[in-house]
Amino acid sequence: MRTGCADKLNSFLKGEKMETRQKRRTVVVSVLVLAGTFMFSLFAVGGNLEPSGPPGPTMKTLGEVEPRKAVQSLPGDANSLYVISQPGSYYLTGNIVGEPNKCGIALTANNVTVDLMGFGLIGVPGSLDGFFVQYQETDEPLPIEEVSFNFSIRNGTICKWGGNGIDAYDMFLMIEGGVVKGKILVHSNSELLNVSVNSNAEMGFSGRNCYTHMEDVSFCNNGGSGVNAYNAYLTIEGIDAHKNDGHGLCVDGNSCCHMEDVSFTYNGGDGMHILGMMTNVDAYSGYASHNGGNGMYVKVDGEASIHMEDMSLTRNDANGLVADGNSCYHMMLDAYQVLAPHNGGGGIIVNGSGNLNQCTVVGNGGSGIEVGTGSTVRNCTARGNTGDGIVVSSNCHVVGNTCESNGVGVIGTTNPAGIRATDGANRIEANHVIGNNVGIDIDAGGNLIIKNSSTGNTTNYDIASGNTAGPTLGTGDIVSDNPHANYEF
Repeated sequence: MRTGCADKLNSFLKGEKMETRQKRRTVVVSVLVLAGTFMFSLFAVGGNLEPSGPPGPTMKTLGEVEPRKAVQSLPGDANSLYVISQPGSYYLTGNIVGEPNKCGIALTANNVTVDLMGFGLIGVPGSLDGFFVQYQETDEPLPIEEVSFNFSIRNGTICKWGGNGIDAYDMFLMIEGGVVKGKILVHSNSELLNVSVNSNAEMGFSGRNCYTHMEDVSFCNNGGSGVNAYNAYLTIEGIDAHKNDGHGLCVDGNSCCHMEDVSFTYNGGDGMHILGMMTNVDAYSGYASHNGGNGMYVKVDGEASIHMEDMSLTRNDANGLVADGNSCYHMMLDAYQVLAPHNGGGGIIVNGSGNLNQCTVVGNGGSGIEVGTGSTVRNCTARGNTGDGIVVSSNCHVVGNTCESNGVGVIGTTNPAGIRATDGANRIEANHVIGNNVGIDIDAGGNLIIKNSSTGNTTNYDIASGNTAGPTLGTGDIVSDNPHANYEF
């Protein structure tokens, strides 16, 4: 029995071992087949491994690495050291020094960018313009709407030229038989970025029919105005214009100006001088001080809109701000938190309609605020001005203002007042007048004077006949319940 069982067990174990060996052989064969198939596929796909020819270049060309062109590699002509006659991007490889009777760089092509690379375009005595922009010459006039000229100048200095630093005023010449017969204006879309334009004999920038963006640009010590533009649409951010013999900024024609973070100081004329038929001005966060004329002067013969916020117009030889619209409703000044202290003339003078809110005029040689028909003066402070604190003509609303110590001198034949109305249909309401020559002076009839308070004035109220005024209550307990009473104490 034991022998029979042992034989059966040995037979079973031998069968198991044989089956295991067969499985191992099958796995090995399968692996070898797969490996062979894989190697065959590699050779079949790869084909002939011999190269068909020498390898091509793998490095970029110089034009691909630096697609711009060096200005100093360009030819010049009889009038210019270098002429950019093809569209593209250009750069300086070093300073360019001018020659007598020549411009530095002439731009005669559209769509051009010039990077000064931190270098200078430096003129000499007797030289012409630093940049001269001349679009093209033609025998046939082209409609203006079909013509646009685009250029950009950035990152460097343009100085000491005998003409303008940048001249883009007459960009299109009409030629007949080689003779200039007329000039056709062309609109330019241009930008100046991180450029200093200084010490040129004429203007820093001169342009006409230009849509120009200026950012981080300075115009200093030029013989004319820092910026001179006609029919211009200017966007100015971070401009500094000082010590120019003319105005800091001079704009004429039908123009629009948007300005932020600007300064106009120590210029021979006005800080900002803006004229024209159709004018729009936005000015934010800037100042105009110590100019030989006005801080800002705007005169229009048509329609004008001026918006100002957080501007300071101080210590100018003439007035802080003059907005002259020929006494018509087409002039509108909107001023918020504008400071106009210590100017030789008046602080804020508006010959037109104005909306002044939270403005401060202090220590001016003339009146603090003067506004025309249809104006609102609200929550302003007028203190220590030689003339009147606030002067209005007709149809105005004067509310919530503080006028103190105005009229320390005498102008003309009238005694200066904290608030003066020279005509009718005004509402003088809830103002506080302190220590003026006259507190509230109403020179004509037809006005409403209510809820004001007055103290310490030589004369608190001087109101002409024919006006409507709340009762005047003096020092002591308030015994009237009239909500429109005026007070003196």
